[in-house]
Amino acid sequence: MTASAAKAAEGYSCRVALGLGKPEIPSAGGSGRLSKPVRTRQPLRLAGPIAWSIIIALVIVISLTLGSRAEAGGLLWLVETVDAGEGVGVYTSITLDDQGRPHIVYVDRKTDTVKYAVREAGVWETRVVDAGGGFAGSTNLIVDTQGQPHVSYFSEKRNALLYAVGNGSQWERHRVDAPVIRGFHGLALDSHGRPYLAYAYLNTKLRYAHWNGEEWQLEVVDPETIDVRYISLALDSEDFPQIAYQGFGVLRYALWDGNRWVLEVVDDSEEVGGFARLVIDSRGAAHIAYRDAQEGDLRYAWREGSFWNLEQVDMHGDAGWDIGLALGAGDVVHMAYYERMDSELRHARRSGDGWLIDIVETEGVVGWYASVVVDPMGNPHLSYYHWSQKGLRYAVGLLQLAAQTLPAADVTPTSALLRGDLKSTGDFPQAEVFFEWRPVGELAWQTTEPETLLRAGPYERILTDLTPGQGYEYRARANADGTVSVGDAVSFLTPLPPDTEGAARLVLVTLIALGILVGLVLLWGTVAARDWLREGDRQRQRER
Repeated sequence: MTASAAKAAEGYSCRVALGLGKPEIPSAGGSGRLSKPVRTRQPLRLAGPIAWSIIIALVIVISLTLGSRAEAGGLLWLVETVDAGEGVGVYTSITLDDQGRPHIVYVDRKTDTVKYAVREAGVWETRVVDAGGGFAGSTNLIVDTQGQPHVSYFSEKRNALLYAVGNGSQWERHRVDAPVIRGFHGLALDSHGRPYLAYAYLNTKLRYAHWNGEEWQLEVVDPETIDVRYISLALDSEDFPQIAYQGFGVLRYALWDGNRWVLEVVDDSEEVGGFARLVIDSRGAAHIAYRDAQEGDLRYAWREGSFWNLEQVDMHGDAGWDIGLALGAGDVVHMAYYERMDSELRHARRSGDGWLIDIVETEGVVGWYASVVVDPMGNPHLSYYHWSQKGLRYAVGLLQLAAQTLPAADVTPTSALLRGDLKSTGDFPQAEVFFEWRPVGELAWQTTEPETLLRAGPYERILTDLTPGQGYEYRARANADGTVSVGDAVSFLTPLPPDTEGAARLVLVTLIALGILVGLVLLWGTVAARDWLREGDRQRQRER
């Protein structure tokens, strides 16, 4: 671990992302599952090359199957509990202040309050924002340039959308609008620090409110669409609002162009738009993360001009619940979300044309109400609820040196192309990469010639003079100033060459068979000729 990573790790418990090669640091152990043994009457006994072929094939299939769940993103995750208790930490929202301190707002169902937490010198301080009770639905948190927290939340008890701004230990609270029967809403601050909110009103139509300094001004954004849910709001550089939301079961988008609201359908597939989250990049382009309930996928949409580009982010399991979305330096997209099939918290980070996916926490049921923000170094900070361990959690993912082993290619009887990928250089300017390899069954690793990479990316090396019909395993490795990352081992089997001896034997057997046939024909012909001559002799003797 680098000095900067070690400093950031103070006061945290440590978890390393699963599914990828990891820095060589002490492990806290693992968990396993026991399966019921199966009894067979006549066990299959294998020996020699056939056994190795079957075993290696099974290893390769199992490795590919496990690796297909999620491509790991090479982050070192540091996790801690902020506030413990059953129902403590639902509906979370996280942000960072100018000093890099994390701030979290959340609902505490145990005390039926809205709470606010800030991390000071490694210790979490909590305050009550509102003790009026009956809180449900999403919360939003923004810390302005003066360090003041702005919070929006929903009271089911009062059927009201509420807003509060903190001033030291005191909170100035406002009722924005009522009656509001759903907690879906978004919050943004303009360049003057004034709040804007988008939400679903009593008739479930999309509504918009902003504070003009004296009162809340309200208007309807989309008068035609009902059953509006999952609302997210952002302002562009001109303080013009943009809103993502689900309506009539599809993903929709509203843009104020300075004169009127422009309404668009982003994705008209069935049952899409759940947990929609919107951010605007440095160019003013909108990015939306959302769930496809029909397919159980996490999806992503981004706007180019007047067109929307759509793609799938995570198709493994039942992904895309409780989404958080944020942009890092260089407009790199980060998502935090809950995957329901394995009951785990995941993080996705845009890398080139693909996505790097980490499993942040997977023990128990964890990852509800996820929210994410990214610091200037590109490290994601997450808040979420741990259902099994009962409490509000905070995690930060540190960019680490990370190497991944890819399946071998162009395997011949005597050669193979080893493939690896340097997923991240962390905070190192460069890394030395190479492969370790050995025949299956041997203990000692052999190494390929190293090469130096200045940035993350794939690398390859050809192995020659291999033994035909032999199983091999190899793993990618990266070194940087004493920090080491080793990928998981991958196996392959070199095929046997064409059986020339067998072909020669076949030709020989064919020739022998042909010779025997010819011999038989000749023998039959000789015998037949001799019998014909004898018969002729007997005929002549009778004629005398």
